[in-house]
Amino acid sequence: MNEPEKVVLLGAGGDCVDAELFAANPQNQEAEERAGRSIVLVHEVFGLDRFTRQVATELAAEGYQVMAPDLYSREGLPGPAPSADDPAPSWDVDTIRAAAAGLSDRQAVSDIEGAGKELKRRGAHKDGFVVMGFCRGGTLA
Repeated sequence: MNEPEKVVLLGAGGDCVDAELFAANPQNQEAEERAGRSIVLVHEVFGLDRFTRQVATELAAEGYQVMAPDLYSREGLPGPAPSADDPAPSWDVDTIRAAAAGLSDRQAVSDIEGAGKELKRRGAHKDGFVVMGFCRGGTLA
């Protein structure tokens, strides 16, 4: 597996937003035909975590270039952070609700647009890019 490239992109209000770029790493002929196509992958309410990175890695293996913005990079993760001892800590319902309410749709969508602009700047496929996500990220996509 290739390590993602750490990227800083322009988000809402011209703020710097951290992101990770997973380079296309096609694993077969069919995936090679998709090379150059791009996806902005929006994380769940839990942030840019192990699950999101795994999905990005799998999409890269299918030939896609994947930009995964960290929508919490300004203020930090609003819940328990993963650690070596607990790579997937549990969040209680109140923390999940607070995290979802604490990130405005307007700011998040502007950050996602910034990720798309960065993909285009880096030569995204001529047809543009796709935005996809899960949970809160799916709503924002």
